[in-house]
Parts: sequence; structure tokens; C-alpha cells
Amino acid sequence: MCSFWNTEEWQKKSEAGKNNRKNDLCIHTGGSIGFDEHRDNMEKEEGKKVGYRKVFF
Repeated sequence: MCSFWNTEEWQKKSEAGKNNRKNDLCIHTGGSIGFDEHRDNMEKEEGKKVGYRKVFF
């Protein structure tokens, strides 16, 4: 692995990856809330049980 990682080609890819991770456009903030939490929120809004199919759609 070390001999592969030390190649010039890999070093270029590694540097590009580092720069991409520093880019403001590439910030990962964790995404949306979980499926079960969506279901709980929908049940509170509608005042009744909500099926998984409805939550999915």
C-alpha cells in the first residue's frame, strides 16, 4: 500500500481530495432527520398513527 500511496498519480488525487474537502460547497452537515422521527412528527401534525408507506412517500 505504501508504494501505491507514494506514487505521483496518487499524490495528485490525494491533494485534489484535500482541496475538495476544504471547499465550502462540499460541507456535509448530516442530512435530514431519521425516518422514525419523520413518522413521529407526522403523527403529531395529523393527530393519528401514520403508516410507513405514507412516511416514505
